[in-house]
Parts: sequence; C-alpha cells; structure tokens
Amino acid sequence: MAEAEQVAEGEEASSGGNKKLIIIFAIVLLVAIGGSVAGTLFLLGGESEEAVEEEAPPVPTKAIYHELRPAFVVNYVISGKPRYLQTELSVMSRYPSAIEAVIAHAPLVRARVLSFLTDQSFTELQTEDGKRALQEGLAGLLNEVLAEHDIEGTVENVLFSSFVMQ
Repeated sequence: MAEAEQVAEGEEASSGGNKKLIIIFAIVLLVAIGGSVAGTLFLLGGESEEAVEEEAPPVPTKAIYHELRPAFVVNYVISGKPRYLQTELSVMSRYPSAIEAVIAHAPLVRARVLSFLTDQSFTELQTEDGKRALQEGLAGLLNEVLAEHDIEGTVENVLFSSFVMQ
C-alpha cells in the first residue's frame, strides 16, 4: 500500500508539473504574439498616419467672402404684370481656391446665376422658405461650376446683400 501511495503522489506531481509547463508555454506564446502585433502596428501604423496627414489638404477655418457685382436683375411676368427681382449676392467659402475660381470664371458664374434666378417662381421667392431654397440652390450651382473646373474646395453659403422684389 505504501508503494501505491508513492506512485499516486508521483503521478500528481508530474501532472502538476506538466500543467505548470503548459501554462508557462501559453503565457510566453501570448506575449510573443502580442509583441509581434504591437510591433507591426507601431512600424506600419506610424507611416500611414503621416502619409494620410500629408495627402489631406488642411481645411481653412476662416471664412472668406466675395461680393458678386453688379447686382442681378431679373424680369418676371405675373398675371400680365411685369415684376422685378434685384439682388446683390455674396459668396462665402473657407477655401481661397474656391473664391479665386469664382472670380476667374465670373462671366460663367453670372450667366448661370441669372439663368437660375429666371427659373424661380416669383411667388415662392416672397416666402422665407423660398429665399432659403434659393440660397441653397445657388450654393449648389456654384459648387457645380467649381467641380466642372476641378477646383478644390466648395462654396459654403450664398448670402443676400440686398433682395428687392416689385
């Protein structure tokens, strides 16, 4: 019986030693994998972030305004009566390249704005919602012109300096 007890204790000791060895091996393996992943992210992650920062142009935060002169005058005929819209517009952007393009392509911009204004409903323009829709439509129109000429940046807003309807 004494021999049986010694054999049982020997098996428990050897199985406990095997368990410890397996646990130590698993910990070493996890540390090695974690180190490998961390090293890879450190080496590859740093370069890609710098490359992305260099490629993306900085977005200016200061608003730039440009007034479109002279005023726009559009004729409407409502119920057989002549009606007029006279408005002065200013363009707002945070990109100098967008303002420079609006200035450089002024004849095209004026022609497109006049065409857009004549397509509007005189009665809708008398409401606040109609004026807001006009501002949004004009900003979209100017952004289309910029996109046609591959200009970086956008027109953020079109503002009315004056808006007279008769």
